[in-house]
Amino acid sequence: MKLSVVIPAYNSGSTICRCMSSVIAQDFTDMEIILVDDGSQDGTPYICNEYTVQDSRISVIHKPNSGLSEARNYGIDAATGDYITFIDSDDSLDQGTYKRLFELIDKHPEYDMLEYSVDVRSSSRKNKKLKFKDRVYHDMTSYWLKEKVYNHAYACNKIYKRSLFDDTKYKTGIIFEDVEILPRLLKKCNLVATTEIGTYNYIYNGNGLTANAHVHQLESMLETHIAIMKEACDNRYFKHIINIQLDVYRMGGKILLTDGLPYRGTFKLALYHLLGIKRLCSIHKLFRIITFNR
Repeated sequence: MKLSVVIPAYNSGSTICRCMSSVIAQDFTDMEIILVDDGSQDGTPYICNEYTVQDSRISVIHKPNSGLSEARNYGIDAATGDYITFIDSDDSLDQGTYKRLFELIDKHPEYDMLEYSVDVRSSSRKNKKLKFKDRVYHDMTSYWLKEKVYNHAYACNKIYKRSLFDDTKYKTGIIFEDVEILPRLLKKCNLVATTEIGTYNYIYNGNGLTANAHVHQLESMLETHIAIMKEACDNRYFKHIINIQLDVYRMGGKILLTDGLPYRGTFKLALYHLLGIKRLCSIHKLFRIITFNR
């Protein structure tokens, strides 16, 4: 088996058929599709069962609800393919994506991970296309910083060698699990590639968990980035981390960044050095309050 496709589903009755149609319609057939029903309370379990009858490549795991990370871990444990990928149950793939990706992978079996383009679609904001050039990285720090991977650490627009997940699983109890696990996976990679081939269609949900994260969840993500920063950082990444810190403080959270870190080159970083992180957070919070109350 070449590829295991893991699709966690929770109360996805209104979207999972669109998702599954895009996967089943792929003209790449050497794959298994593992549905993980995470204790759904709607028609999702029945729909999943029906798919297993229609296509022998499809299996389903029914489990008590415990969140996306644990659902993915169940899928990882059940996977038998040489490679593994993930799809969220409200997303989809462009036709021909897997065939074209595996034509590239078959030419380059040394790739540990392959990242491909994402089309971010939303009913409340302008659609955004995240496109990649064909590049190969031997240095994972260069990949993280040059490609600004911290901005698109999605689980789903990547094909991984399944062996990367040996002894490496998604951390449970958090909602930014993609950001937390990716650096751990990259430490096990020798070669990572990006490609313009294929498209993953990501449906942005303004009412979803990520869009409505609580302050302690953002603090957890900030702690993750600060830990990564100690091993890989540049001016752009540090600015990204400062922006998270500003949001955390504005929402009533703690100041976790320290002063005096040697990153410069933008107006915001200049303010960081001039004012210090505490004053910068306070001014930003006051500015947001004034702007909101106008």
